[in-house]
Amino acid sequence: MIRSLTLPLATAALLLTLACAAAPTPQPPAPTPPPPAAPTATTAAPAPAAPPVATNTPAAAPALKPAATNTSAAAGAATKFTIGAGSAARFVATEQLVGRNLPNKAIGTTDRVTGAIVLGGNGAPIADQSKVTVDLSAIATDDRMRDNRVRNGTLEVSRFPNAVLAVTSVQGLPSPLPNDGEVTFTIVGDLTLKGVTKPTTWRVKATAGSTAVSGTASTSIKLEDYGMERPIVGPVLSIDEIIVLEIDFQASRAAA
Repeated sequence: MIRSLTLPLATAALLLTLACAAAPTPQPPAPTPPPPAAPTATTAAPAPAAPPVATNTPAAAPALKPAATNTSAAAGAATKFTIGAGSAARFVATEQLVGRNLPNKAIGTTDRVTGAIVLGGNGAPIADQSKVTVDLSAIATDDRMRDNRVRNGTLEVSRFPNAVLAVTSVQGLPSPLPNDGEVTFTIVGDLTLKGVTKPTTWRVKATAGSTAVSGTASTSIKLEDYGMERPIVGPVLSIDEIIVLEIDFQASRAAA
């Protein structure tokens, strides 16, 4: 009986020993990693201050120097040119005569020219003081028959005795006008002829002096523009429609 119990106990002890040997030795628990450190707030470095915006404050402009003053008598003051003795006005017409192959120049002239041109300090004409008048009643050519036709028919001098040029502009004239030498310039003005007024442009070539100016002004017109008939008489077969007008002037020069 005692033997019978001893065997099972021995067996049980053996099994228990095997079981303990097979069971794994418990390992200590792995240490819990510390929680990640909270990120430290980073304080951003202050942005560099923007450079001050340049202000384009213009520098004070230098004081303007007064314009140079010309000491000549004509500078800055009005100048009057008065037409005087020795002046003359004429027309030049191209006509075809009977029995001639070449054209003929018919020229009518009068020395009855009066008037003045007054230029302000800026070189512009003073309108109400700048007029030239030509007395047409004394105009003459080299043919008496033609003269009668021109005066009484073409010009009708009994009704319209004068031609008047009212100067409105002077272009290309040096200002002030020099006291010597030749000058060329243009005069623009309204020409009244036989009661009709039309704008005209005159080319002028003159010689300047300190107290006088002389020269020639010329322009061209159409007779029909002024309601004038062509003075065809005697041996005249035809006359060109373009007539040249010229004024030879001798003018004094003085402060106005």
